[in-house]
Amino acid sequence: MNRKFIFLALIISLLTSFILYGNSLKGSFVFDDDFYYLRPELRDPKHLSKIWLEPLTSVDKLELAETYRPLVVFTMSLNFITTGENTVPFHIVNVILNGLATFLLFLVVYKLFNKPVLAAFTAALFAFFPIHTEAVAFIKAREEALAATFQLTSWLFFLKIEETQGRKRAVFSIISAFFFFLGVLSKEFTLFFPAVFFIFSIFRKKISIKDSFLIAVPFAIFGAFYIYLWYVSLGGKLPLENVHTFATNPIAYAILPVRIWTALSFIFLYIGKTFVPINLSATYRYNHYPLISSPLDLKPLFGTAFLILLIILIVNKKFRSSELGLGSLIFLIAYFPFSKFFFVGGEYIAERWMYLPSAGLSVITAFFLTKIYEKKRSIALFLLMAVLVIYTIVIIPRNRVWLSPENLYKSMVEDAPESMAGNVWLARQYIFERRFSEAKPYVLKALEIYPDHNLVMGTYAAVLFSEKKYDDAEKAILKAIKIKPETSSYYFYALILNKKGLYQESQRILENFVIPKERRPEVIFLSAVNYYRVGNLAKSKLFDFNPRLSEQEKIKLSWDEPISRYNGVVAYNYAFEKDKSLFNYSQRYYGTAFEMPLYMIERVLNLSDPQEIIFMRHLMTFLLFFAGTIAFYKLCKLIFRNDKIALLGALFLVVNPRTFADSFYNSKDLVFMSAFTIAVYFGLRFLKESTYLNAFLFGVASSFATDVRIIGPLVHLFVIAYFAFDYFSKKTLPWKQILTYIVVSGVFTFLFWPIFWPNPVGNLINAIKFMGGFTIFVDDVLYLGKFIQATQMPWHYLPVWIAISTPIVYIVLFLTGLFKIISRPYKFDWLFLTWFFLPIVLALIIRPSLYDGWRQFYFTFPAMVLISLTGFNYLWQKGPVFRSALGIFVFIGMVSTGLFIIRNHPYQNNRLIGGIEGAEGKFDLDYWGLSFRQGLEYIAKEDKRVSIPVFLAYGISAELEFLPPEYRRFVRTQDASKAEYILSNFRWQENDPPFPEVYSVKVDGVRILSVVKVRK
Repeated sequence: MNRKFIFLALIISLLTSFILYGNSLKGSFVFDDDFYYLRPELRDPKHLSKIWLEPLTSVDKLELAETYRPLVVFTMSLNFITTGENTVPFHIVNVILNGLATFLLFLVVYKLFNKPVLAAFTAALFAFFPIHTEAVAFIKAREEALAATFQLTSWLFFLKIEETQGRKRAVFSIISAFFFFLGVLSKEFTLFFPAVFFIFSIFRKKISIKDSFLIAVPFAIFGAFYIYLWYVSLGGKLPLENVHTFATNPIAYAILPVRIWTALSFIFLYIGKTFVPINLSATYRYNHYPLISSPLDLKPLFGTAFLILLIILIVNKKFRSSELGLGSLIFLIAYFPFSKFFFVGGEYIAERWMYLPSAGLSVITAFFLTKIYEKKRSIALFLLMAVLVIYTIVIIPRNRVWLSPENLYKSMVEDAPESMAGNVWLARQYIFERRFSEAKPYVLKALEIYPDHNLVMGTYAAVLFSEKKYDDAEKAILKAIKIKPETSSYYFYALILNKKGLYQESQRILENFVIPKERRPEVIFLSAVNYYRVGNLAKSKLFDFNPRLSEQEKIKLSWDEPISRYNGVVAYNYAFEKDKSLFNYSQRYYGTAFEMPLYMIERVLNLSDPQEIIFMRHLMTFLLFFAGTIAFYKLCKLIFRNDKIALLGALFLVVNPRTFADSFYNSKDLVFMSAFTIAVYFGLRFLKESTYLNAFLFGVASSFATDVRIIGPLVHLFVIAYFAFDYFSKKTLPWKQILTYIVVSGVFTFLFWPIFWPNPVGNLINAIKFMGGFTIFVDDVLYLGKFIQATQMPWHYLPVWIAISTPIVYIVLFLTGLFKIISRPYKFDWLFLTWFFLPIVLALIIRPSLYDGWRQFYFTFPAMVLISLTGFNYLWQKGPVFRSALGIFVFIGMVSTGLFIIRNHPYQNNRLIGGIEGAEGKFDLDYWGLSFRQGLEYIAKEDKRVSIPVFLAYGISAELEFLPPEYRRFVRTQDASKAEYILSNFRWQENDPPFPEVYSVKVDGVRILSVVKVRK
């Protein structure tokens, strides 16, 4: 099997995993995810070293600890440290691990039997088993796929042992044992799994029994070390005793005959649900799957039959070295730890536990499918596809169960209506959301099923508390405490006493049973209230509400961002929810190829906090700029055929205050500049080498640029003009490739912009008319010291802004490049000139609204850089004297510009020729409104009032809405006389407000924002 085939198998496995479980990515933390989510120390990198000697749960109560899975905890901690509270990366890791486990199973089976069809069938069945949904879609269940991945990797290295002798065999033994160790650090259930390797190798006569003892030494050492770590981490014990209640694990309390019959029935249950995924359930706790007391019950009888059959396949010489023997061996050894025959601790039943054992069932099934395939290929493929389609239909909807706590608990109630667990957990979720009336019927149902459970009584007490039946609530919570005395129950008891006016009794409960163990804010607050009510004001000041400003929360927000985002929202609502309000939207002809995917990412990542949304948008904007920079480097390399000049071009593009500043927040102009540059690069590639691939890439890139901004089709003009001139000289063209590019571009232009869907031609014309005569912005703009309406700008507005805001070194090289092109034109010089000058000339003819400097024309800046590079190349070839002078000039120019960028980030876009001292009062200096964020931050620090009226001389309310929670104390007023503070960036007012300035934001000594206090 060659590497390409292996790589293809890996890609297919991962893609299959994402296709099947992609809709689980937006799921939130649910149920036992609290094992990780409620541990703040897992967000601290310093705690990573401590994880290896801690239990999975009950870290502070080792007497209740029973599980040791440090590698899982380690990966969860890495998730928190690297990606924060966002659950999508957690799910992505799970899905990737599932794909890897599928791929590794494929490799193991292939290497054992050298049958690619058998291996493929095995992997396919394993990947599509619906019983895996809990193991993959449930964040906490990562342990299953993680352990399986390491154990299967261990097996692959074990197979190397069969092929080697001497020192190499010893090395592979150690490596295999190490991966086994990682597997058990992920889940203790896999402690016995290497028995599969050894037994099957002996059956196949690849190693002798005598050799197996020597090979097993590293496994024994690692296994013993794991047991030692387990013992120490659990406080000097091994969890061989059950610590769960009867409701959670009833089999632990059953007499021996009942335990045996019930355990036998589990075999039938697990195998049955693996192949026939009917009535899958997230809970099998009390009253869903009853204990089996009759030996004549069919379930244990079928389970016994399955067990005997599997044992026969293992011990019979005819089958034991075959696929049937292997599958039986995998299943029984992986199933043994949770079979309840010997170890009865832990949960009762869990579908996720079948993850690794199901690999054995997939091998057995694949064996029979392969036999059919060898005789009737079409029948085998039809059967397989039919099964996989059915399984897919089950998996994808089933994933939704794990999207939210409410989904999960509702599914429990639906799948197991008579189970106490589902009813009480759904009731608790509704109580958490303060939906008490909806919680009541479920808690009453739980009371009917199993009243002697602390969770049931505690939840019932909460419902009574919401109805202000404090006496009844007290009785219920006392019963919960009697059943199981927990800190949370004591806290609730103290809260009930507080509501009854028994403040001293409430405080006594807190001090005796709660505060010594927990000092959560709500506990301290309740204590403060108790002290306040009894007149002890000194102790009542335990709780401090003063907000603190986090450095990580300091972001900059441009005023166009909410509008740009809403463009994507409206387009998405039409594309995916059939909301036709798009066609009445005033900005419907703004391109949405970038904004709609951003909103889709926002939904997939389940982002709701405005700050998180802004961070994501800024990141994607910068990443596209980064991609555009790479494309520009490659474009320069194609044109100049020189790596160093290409690199210099990329540096020119980046080390420019305007483009660099905007790359962090300008999701309009910088995005279009990047998209247009990428399209030009692929267009030039297509011109140089007219292959179908280049035709396709240029078609996609050009359509994306068009759908970001309607001026994007200019890139088509470049290509069409080139081919036209080429045709006149050569009389031949790559017509098929050109047709491919046209079709691809048309199709993707249609797909990327939903406004085109109902009427492609008509709405394209409307978009061109709308944006071509763009006059939506009609306000006055400060230019050369005068306020001029945006639609009445003089012809020199763009040239002046370009000249004063572009670094001098680029201007000088640009003029030199123009001289060179005019005197001695080169093949692609017309591209530079057209790209730069044509949009400016069109603006002079059409006279659209011009404002905010020249940001709408930033997409011409790469062309300006290309012309500058032409000038640089021209001077560089003049000899060593010119080279030295040129090098010094460029170095000084770029260093000074770079230092300005670093010193004034994110306000470096104010860089003007000769500094900005002379620009004050002549040009807009912060038209994006970035500095308002810093001004509001200053006020938030200095003014602690709950409500602060402010007047923003420019901008919209987004500056207030997109602040961290502790900043959201501002109330915007349209009347400056009613404000406490006025924030001005001097955009639309000639003079300072007539009040004392308390704060300002400056760039090179020039104010770009002033904060004045209206009232003392």
